[in-house]
Amino acid sequence: DAHLVPQPRDAAWSCSWDLNDCLGLWLQEREGLRLRLREQTLLLERCAALADWLSAGRLGFDELLPQPRAELRRTSDQYLGLPVASHLQGARVCARGLQMQAAWAQSQGQAEALLQALGRAQALSQALLQGSQSLISSVLAWNHERQRLRLLAGLLALEPALAPHLGAQLGALPERARDASAWMAAESFFGAQTMQEMAQLCGRSEGGQLLEQAGLIDRWLCHFGFMPQRTQQANDAWWLQQHEAAKDGPEALLR
Repeated sequence: DAHLVPQPRDAAWSCSWDLNDCLGLWLQEREGLRLRLREQTLLLERCAALADWLSAGRLGFDELLPQPRAELRRTSDQYLGLPVASHLQGARVCARGLQMQAAWAQSQGQAEALLQALGRAQALSQALLQGSQSLISSVLAWNHERQRLRLLAGLLALEPALAPHLGAQLGALPERARDASAWMAAESFFGAQTMQEMAQLCGRSEGGQLLEQAGLIDRWLCHFGFMPQRTQQANDAWWLQQHEAAKDGPEALLR
């Protein structure tokens, strides 16, 4: 597709905040940072437009969960094999690009461009937190937010005069982000659908295809005591228990 932009893959774009001070690394090689941003002009323009639409309320984000296949012809058709949260790769690249733009603006003393990049990063992060449905999407949305806050901390140390403006980037999180059970419906459905499809596949063989593709454990369950309804009941009971615990906040859920 001519409209697709290749994703950057060099070390600056893949820097891990868990292992490094990414802001410090970017600022150590300012010319390299400038060139990397120039190389990705089209990508960054698209990311900026996305963030501006989110910020203005012209666009919202709602994770599209995979839909079960109408018919299971092979084991790869199962729900657990369908792609989940495919949007996150693009979101990760945009989040990183906005971080690097903020670092470049700081290095050039461009306060207005710095605050603009940070505002866009905040809009993207909040949209991901608000719109995530699955556990994996929620975890990665929180990871984006954690990176954003680390960048803010680093910039505050470099630009204490901008503290009032940078402090505005520490607003309240979206309501859904504060709900410890926000992703449970998607995960409960995932477990239920997996059990239902396992029951459908048990004992079925279309030209030997399905039974041959099934793993040893799947074949063993089909022949020795798999109780799909009881398993479904246990799945529902477990998730209801987690949902009740989540009402008292994340700490109660972790306990």
